Amino acid sequence: MDNLKKEFNQVSKTVAKEALQTADILESGVEKTVTDVDRYVEPIRLTVFRRYPILFSVLVLSGAVITTLGFEYILHRYSILVNHPWLVFLTGLVILTFTGGLYKNLKNKL
Repeated sequence: MDNLKKEFNQVSKTVAKEALQTADILESGVEKTVTDVDRYVEPIRLTVFRRYPILFSVLVLSGAVITTLGFEYILHRYSILVNHPWLVFLTGLVILTFTGGLYKNLKNKL
């Protein structure tokens, strides 16, 4: 029985080692592929943004407006927020203060 456990442990270690080696090989292949695709697509991406700046500006603006409108509809579902808009305002200020402090701390660490 002990020999069977030792053999099982040895096989398990071998399989784990082979799996890690295979994962490393796959990771390096994926990284190379991503780099190659980025290198190929980047000039095309830049020319599209330069060719159609108004289209992309409208798309970004539309996305921002739709997101804001959706957020407003979500807020209107809660009567406490509709009846007390200052609560929404104060919550927004707290979130902005928190994210600003977090940004400052992260900027100093880098």
